[in-house]
Amino acid sequence: MGLESSDQYIWYVRGLALLHALIVAITVAGGLAIFTGRFRHARLDDLFAWAFFACCVGQLISLVLTGGCILTRWQRELLLRAGETEAFSGTFLQRYMPWLPNWFAVSGVPLLSLAALVGATVQVVATIRRRRRRG
Repeated sequence: MGLESSDQYIWYVRGLALLHALIVAITVAGGLAIFTGRFRHARLDDLFAWAFFACCVGQLISLVLTGGCILTRWQRELLLRAGETEAFSGTFLQRYMPWLPNWFAVSGVPLLSLAALVGATVQVVATIRRRRRRG
């Protein structure tokens, strides 16, 4: 096992960025789905609902345990290992969507994730109760 080259680290960073973008997309799509009432029709085999809950819970756990997003920290570390003299600062959204206001990228996203998680949970719980009453 030899040392990994900087090119390999760059590929890791790109893969992690794609995973990170997918998580952000699922979270945003789930937030929008709440307004359409999509979660009122959720079933146990609803893959999107499970992915949304997992992404939101994962983000919140990461925020509580690390004070930020663990994926962003890993990206920075990999960039430094790849030979970047200065890894990016700020959040994933600030790096890849610099037009977003800083307050939104730093504070707004965790609050929206929490609100979306609560909203989706309320819709799903109401659906489960309604189905149980029907028999």
